[in-house]
Amino acid sequence: MTAVISLESPVIDAALLSRRETVILYFGAPWCGPCRSMSPMLAGVADAHPEKILLVKINIDEHPDLVTSEGISSVPVVKIYRDGALTQTLLGAVMRDEMVRALEV
Repeated sequence: MTAVISLESPVIDAALLSRRETVILYFGAPWCGPCRSMSPMLAGVADAHPEKILLVKINIDEHPDLVTSEGISSVPVVKIYRDGALTQTLLGAVMRDEMVRALEV
């Protein structure tokens, strides 16, 4: 199973958030310096645990409606969902060890 996907749809589907894996919604942008360093770290964490984590990358430039509906005012932002419920939101750049602790993997 793929551990990392890019959101193509302009809507975050409830079925996506309710998957058995922990779902990470990662809001970023190619022009954002902290996002450029966080993106490979998040992909590495997800790839190390493909049975437990699904990383959904969301480019805020391509999905402005999601930026508004999700209340995103700066990037990077990570939202962690378990069983369809938002369990944690991380604002700004985070280090790998902080992300692993947040994901409990």
